[in-house]
Amino acid sequence: MSAALYSAFVALVSVLMVRRPAAALIVAMNMFPLKQWAGATSPFFEGRPILTNLIAGSLVLAGVFVQSLRGRVGWPFYPVAARLIAALLLYALATVVWSPDCETCIRVWKDALPYVLTVIFLAPLTIQDKEDLHVVFSGMLVSGTVLAALLLFTVRWEGRLIVPGQVPPGGPLGGNPLVVGSLGGTLIILSVLYRFRSGQPALQILKLPALLAGLALAARSGSRGQLVGAVVAAGLFRLLSQPPKNPVKGVSALFVIAVLVVLARIGVDVFWAGSGRFDAAVMQGDFTGRLQSGLTLLHHAMGSPFSLLFGLGNSSSYLILGIYPHIVPLEVLGEEGIVGFLLLGALVVGTAGTAMGSLRAIGANPEMRGLFACVAGLWCYQFLLINKQGSLLQAYDFFFYTILVAKFGQFARDGKRCGGAPGARRAGSPCRPR
Repeated sequence: MSAALYSAFVALVSVLMVRRPAAALIVAMNMFPLKQWAGATSPFFEGRPILTNLIAGSLVLAGVFVQSLRGRVGWPFYPVAARLIAALLLYALATVVWSPDCETCIRVWKDALPYVLTVIFLAPLTIQDKEDLHVVFSGMLVSGTVLAALLLFTVRWEGRLIVPGQVPPGGPLGGNPLVVGSLGGTLIILSVLYRFRSGQPALQILKLPALLAGLALAARSGSRGQLVGAVVAAGLFRLLSQPPKNPVKGVSALFVIAVLVVLARIGVDVFWAGSGRFDAAVMQGDFTGRLQSGLTLLHHAMGSPFSLLFGLGNSSSYLILGIYPHIVPLEVLGEEGIVGFLLLGALVVGTAGTAMGSLRAIGANPEMRGLFACVAGLWCYQFLLINKQGSLLQAYDFFFYTILVAKFGQFARDGKRCGGAPGARRAGSPCRPR
């Protein structure tokens, strides 16, 4: 049964790609939770964990190829933000030369490189106008809600972990709960911020189940940062998505924020009552421990002017701490030094500036404000997450949405130049009809 559902999902996305190649991202952005569900429900997928990765990567490649054939991938291929990301990653790779643990560094890069290339540098090429954004966000809402329901009700959980069908002796009990929680957070944000077109009333009804499924999945996986971060991002950008000078809609946005907080509290009580996992003191203590790890790395980096300026070398935290410090900005400052930190800082500040410029350019256009809220809200969500989990080479979702904010800025500027046609096609003339 699970193999049939899996195959039907991939086949449906493949059909959608004939008209809109950006549909490939529906699989790519669900890749990790989809792999966990498939491995937990089917021995076939459990024994072939790389299969979902290969399918997602192949669909993204196909999407880029079709967009190129249709002449929709215009020069320059990437906005400035993508070039800054490339500079940061290439500099991080160059620091391998003086990294104290070159063997670990090479292993880490070997594991991360396929995701870096696919998610950061290929996936954004499938999105060339606002219609592509509609395809991706609506597709993620629909497929993500179904996948969340499957993860909640058709697999076996042990604590925070989804248990595969067969656990090898000494092997891990389950997959990474954070990627499952990230799906829940994405559903929370999109269900609050995305606006289906007026001719899609059936899909409008889906937003409430999507919200409930997202909250339940984030809470069930015990992903504290995902749950809190999604509520914060959804609430903040719900306010920004409303047309300016509209106090009534501003009050409704505040009501939505209050509802989110209440529902999140209910989800925590249902799945983690009495555990203390979501207690403020426990969360503060866990973050303090990660902050201390980052400061320990920085202490080593301050040992010489060279390491302070150019860093200790990528992946040196594995030798010093046993693992990365889980706070990406501190990791970058320690491993890539002031040079790498300035590149990351320029990327964050530039993205925030682009987002503010986009908001001014689209004015009161409700469709574009809704899309802006989704793109910027997901970027903000991922920025919050890289400050409590993961490493530079695992921050592909953050970098993907960074590029998406920059591309949205292009759509907004093109629309303004085209006399009020937001999101006009950028390839070739910005006002050229599709």
